[in-house]
Amino acid sequence: SSYSYGWNTVQIQIEGIKEGIGENITLDYEFMDTKRFPDDESIHRFYTELKYRMERVEPYDVVILGDDAALQFAMKYRDDLFRDIPLVFEGINDTAYAMEVSKDPLITGVLEKLSFEKNIAFARTLYPNATTITAILDDSVTGEAERKSFYQYAANYPEFTFSEINSSRLTTEELRDTLASVDKDTILIYITLTEDASGKNYTSSQSIRLVAQNANVPAFRMVSGGIGEGLLGGNIVSMELSGKIAAEMATAICNGTHPAVFD
Repeated sequence: SSYSYGWNTVQIQIEGIKEGIGENITLDYEFMDTKRFPDDESIHRFYTELKYRMERVEPYDVVILGDDAALQFAMKYRDDLFRDIPLVFEGINDTAYAMEVSKDPLITGVLEKLSFEKNIAFARTLYPNATTITAILDDSVTGEAERKSFYQYAANYPEFTFSEINSSRLTTEELRDTLASVDKDTILIYITLTEDASGKNYTSSQSIRLVAQNANVPAFRMVSGGIGEGLLGGNIVSMELSGKIAAEMATAICNGTHPAVFD
């Protein structure tokens, strides 16, 4: 996993993996914790520790990669750690990167493709007079991937101004004030918020509370985590279903199916 077990979407993903994994399969978990420790040194330490452990256990038949940082890690250390091991990704935001690496016949998986168009259409039914679409983002790996996707849609909606609230560039107080300044003419979309410029790191639950308590308009969410906790859901990605599908793929691979079948 790119993150830690404390990240609520990871818990949801794992529930799905448990549902989809086959009988008589041993399932191990490793957590990179990149939401709190995204620096190169931390990632290298994770590599060193994982390498140590993998050298002392039976080779894995397949590895499930949760979210973008894990996929990037696996590709960086492919020859060293995962040579000839099938890889199944899930929860990937960077669609172009996932499609590129999946040209390898041993790599397949599930994209986390957020439906901007369907959610904007839904939001417009609730706020027909809106003139601005604002995304809540940060500078994390997920944030960078979704930032590209978000602005790609701007050309499709010339009647709207596309903007963002980048929590990584705002202090805690500035972030609160900026959220509070969002007016009723804005469709506010919560995508990811894991840090601010004051050095504060947020769990998913903390960031959801921050947005819900400070924004004067409802924020829309495009994945299942946070719905009903202060965020509105439209067309959402099910993290549990993504985990389940990835586990079903991994199980089939363990039972002899070639990964290329799923492309």
